Amino acid sequence: DVREETETVANLAQIWSGARKYREVLRWPGKIILPLNVFDAIDHLVQKNKEKYFGEEGYIQLAKDVREETETVANLAQIWSGTRKYREELRWPGKIELPLKVFDAINHLVQKDKERYFGQEGYIQLAKDIRDETGTAAHLSHIWSGTRKYREALRWPGKIDLPLNVFNAIDQLVQKDKERYFGEEGYIQLAKDVREETGTTANLAHIWSGARKYRDQFGWPGIIEEPLEAYLQKMCEEVKNNRGNSTKKV
Repeated sequence: DVREETETVANLAQIWSGARKYREVLRWPGKIILPLNVFDAIDHLVQKNKEKYFGEEGYIQLAKDVREETETVANLAQIWSGTRKYREELRWPGKIELPLKVFDAINHLVQKDKERYFGQEGYIQLAKDIRDETGTAAHLSHIWSGTRKYREALRWPGKIDLPLNVFNAIDQLVQKDKERYFGEEGYIQLAKDVREETGTTANLAHIWSGARKYRDQFGWPGIIEEPLEAYLQKMCEEVKNNRGNSTKKV
């Protein structure tokens, strides 16, 4: 109706942003990050041949068919957002946070040389090779989402929730001065140093995920599930409260 009223084709995400005060009462289930013509193409294709789109292979096939139908290359996460009413029935295992061309590159590289990508080092190597192959620096958690069918065979120890450049910065900083990062204070110091090195403030839980091979050695007591700034503010408040309590006692 907006298209007909205004003769403009708004992205569905833009319609979502403009309907903030109505969304709850209208019971919209969630934001769809697609142009309307792409959403319509998804509906048309799935209704035409549901069996073609079963499982993860079907998820990828739908993205390819949408690309051919609309001449737009949707991110696989955007295709996911536009198939809410079909996903469960089609048994898609989970959202893939990648452009289709990056997913295809992962498949091509792993099939070409699986041994190159074993273990955590292989996980990082794949991200580097994807960067070289596609010209995009994918987030390591996005690489994880696009390798569902390979991860177990490649023995990747777990998802790393960091951009590749931040992971590389962690490695570089730790190799340069390991003693600086011992204990919980070292954990926080590493997060600070990564912020200065990369200009990004990673959540402390993300720093934890990127320091898997060092954590035991450094004696870090456990994961901290907070952004760095929030943690530092909390520590400042605790110090102020302790000082206040000490003053009252005196």
